Amino acid sequence: MKDLIGGYMMRVRVTFVYGIQGGKDGITKTSDGISVGAALLYVDFDPDKFKFTRDGVKFGTYPFPSTPTDFTLMATNYSDSFFGEMPNVNAEDFDRKHKFGLTGFRKYGDYYFAGSWNGVYVIDKDLVMHGIITNRLMCDLHGIWVDKNGIITSLTGKDTVVFNDFSGNILNYFSVRQDLSINRNDKELIKEDWRFIGKQNRGPCGYWHINNIQRIEDELWLTARNINAFIVIKMDGNYPLNARIQPLMMAESVLIHDGDLYGDSFYFTSINGNVLIASKNMEKTLYNTALPTTLRGIKLIDHLDDDNENDGEPKTYQMFGDTRVRTPSWCRGVSFLPQKNILFTTVGGRYGDESRNEHPGFTIAALELKEDPTSEHEIALFEVGFNNPNDDSKLEYATGWGIIAEEIDECVELQDTLDPK
Repeated sequence: MKDLIGGYMMRVRVTFVYGIQGGKDGITKTSDGISVGAALLYVDFDPDKFKFTRDGVKFGTYPFPSTPTDFTLMATNYSDSFFGEMPNVNAEDFDRKHKFGLTGFRKYGDYYFAGSWNGVYVIDKDLVMHGIITNRLMCDLHGIWVDKNGIITSLTGKDTVVFNDFSGNILNYFSVRQDLSINRNDKELIKEDWRFIGKQNRGPCGYWHINNIQRIEDELWLTARNINAFIVIKMDGNYPLNARIQPLMMAESVLIHDGDLYGDSFYFTSINGNVLIASKNMEKTLYNTALPTTLRGIKLIDHLDDDNENDGEPKTYQMFGDTRVRTPSWCRGVSFLPQKNILFTTVGGRYGDESRNEHPGFTIAALELKEDPTSEHEIALFEVGFNNPNDDSKLEYATGWGIIAEEIDECVELQDTLDPK
């Protein structure tokens, strides 16, 4: 069957977030009144043809409890999928602001784990939800980390890292102060139920703005957007010993996301549409690539002067579409396949800017990385569009967030669809 059908495909799973203004009657809800929305998709990618396939797209739709009442209903009526802490008795209800979406994205074992506004979702390969893990220190989650010891999250607005078990219990937590000293298990912090604070406003910032977490041997590497650097925490198990800053060699500040380690390089994205690849020892930066958000007419424009070829600074490329030109923005999520030398990310999005109304969505991008950054890079794009749900509502923002690309056996996928007759 393999000889007859062919080679391998890749499946690219992407989490995304969006918000809706107005139109409360047009929002899909469960019978209990909890808002429901799509927040995860997968699309298949053919590496031989270097393009996304239109017939391999699937969306996952999930409930998004927002208020304390929503969480009480979830725990009561969906007890088989609710794991963790009930709302604090002092938590008060509020008018819902329709925020949907999944954020930081990791795979552990056979399941995918995705952060959200007030919990971590557990989802299988077919995009079916198996649970929501939640507690009072899960608020507007950014990057997460999952391993055999549990789930590591950040309370970004308070510069706090939280260790959770798979049942939602808080095992340990600490905050990184401005002088890099560590405040362990602050008793005042734990008094609040942060899931229900600040929901009507923009996302958290914090001093460091921790937006990605990864455990590398006996250290936690935290991507700190506000300083364009890592905060590295020396750990003894789940106990933090000390903190240091690991800077990046960059000519300008770009406000970075991600930063996952593949092989001997870290892969970052930025809010102005860049992908930045840095060596693990930070001795040099390899690429700085600005990605497009259009589906056709791609061309590569070299913005480097010949005199700057050997100056050690990142090499920058700007790619524009021939028909629809706009400055790339909001690049987020990284998945790199070294065996194929292909990097996947999301780029673009919409954040209420009227000039972007003709682009109501974001784009999934596949970029072929070559050893020589001055050579032409092959690129493939897949645009995810959004429509306003009804006449009296408005899409406020929409953007991609996390991404995981994996090889799948195309033959197995096709065999599953064969008629047994």
